[in-house]
Amino acid sequence: MDIKANIKGRFGPLTPRAFNAMANKVNEKAKPTTIPTGADSPTVFLAIILDNEEIIADRQWKYEWARANQANDTDYFQELPDASLTYENTQAYAYNGCEAVQQEEGSIDGPGITHTSIPAGFALQPIADGTCVLMLKVPDSNGVLRFVFSVANAIDGECS
Repeated sequence: MDIKANIKGRFGPLTPRAFNAMANKVNEKAKPTTIPTGADSPTVFLAIILDNEEIIADRQWKYEWARANQANDTDYFQELPDASLTYENTQAYAYNGCEAVQQEEGSIDGPGITHTSIPAGFALQPIADGTCVLMLKVPDSNGVLRFVFSVANAIDGECS
């Protein structure tokens, strides 16, 4: 907060407008510097999955992503040029909410697939690069902004 004390002589009455202006300034919350803010930082936005890194073998991944848009008059989605809301700029991976149940390495894969029922030769797959998702920007329990989407994983492979 940048307050300059330049009061000389009598201050005068404290009007409701002046009080509200001071209260608004005091109540401003510091914005995180690692996550873009403003018009380029909506809470829900289109994103495109760019890459993945395995967390638990054949069960859970973390994803690199970028903000996306729909190409002019087509159904083709593309990375939004010059977007500040990307994995590259934030260094924050995105996580698939459907994979959350896998983090405990239990018997269920999201959403509701019994892991041992997957036939031999088949495995749960990460969300494919190039997939367009609705991404949510949400704070975690410590107030750090995280990126989450929810897409069911495919099961693929070959018969044994």
